Amino acid sequence: MKTLFKKAIFFLLCFNLFFVYVNAENIDSVIFKKCIDGDTAIFTLNNEEIKVRFLAIDTPETVHPNKEKDPIGVLASEYTCNKIKNAKKIILEYDEASSKYDKYNRFLAWVWIDDYLLQEELINLGYAKLDYLYGDYKYIEELFELEDLSKEKKIGIWSANDLIYKVEFYIDEKIITKEVYENDKINYFEPYKKGYQFIGWNYNNKLFDFDTRIKSDIKLKAIFEKNITNSEIVIFILLILAYLINKKGIKKKLKK
Repeated sequence: MKTLFKKAIFFLLCFNLFFVYVNAENIDSVIFKKCIDGDTAIFTLNNEEIKVRFLAIDTPETVHPNKEKDPIGVLASEYTCNKIKNAKKIILEYDEASSKYDKYNRFLAWVWIDDYLLQEELINLGYAKLDYLYGDYKYIEELFELEDLSKEKKIGIWSANDLIYKVEFYIDEKIITKEVYENDKINYFEPYKKGYQFIGWNYNNKLFDFDTRIKSDIKLKAIFEKNITNSEIVIFILLILAYLINKKGIKKKLKK
């Protein structure tokens, strides 16, 4: 029953991704020119060559000057190259939540190959992971669902053993360590400390957002605020009254 449910979700996600994307103001039709790697290619747009970085994903390195070729990266590169070489129609879709160019002046776009989203196919095969997310991109929630399915199947990059990170929760002198797969979220919980109210988890001098996708080992520190008891409130009020009475007495002496 669980497997049938997952297949139903997968079908609905694919239907949504494959057929609902057309917006004439945000798209360009391009022609294949050259393969680069699994997440980058060169196309021809209006008789000019443009380099395109596929939006919101990252595939393992194959052309990095300081890194060795990754076997999954090679598969991703071959798959991408085969797809775009043999495509009858290639459409670039620009996301309103993203800039059109990255810092290297490459186009950032969703890449549609014969009406199929290439990013979705790469994630579904475990050849890519979601990354470089700087906005609420159009297809991101659906793609996270598909990425989770790839993780469950432990295919492609998710079959590796080094994609698990540690999240350390510091509660005064106590440390609780939890492991999480890359790009997963860590579950929220509230620690208890007698006489104190829990405020949140500090990360880099601000409250940690538990909707954050984990991409490295992190340390979170519990923030507590001391509860004020009824006795302390009474004492505080008495001190204020004493101060006001004393202040009034001083003023009378000064008038004399």
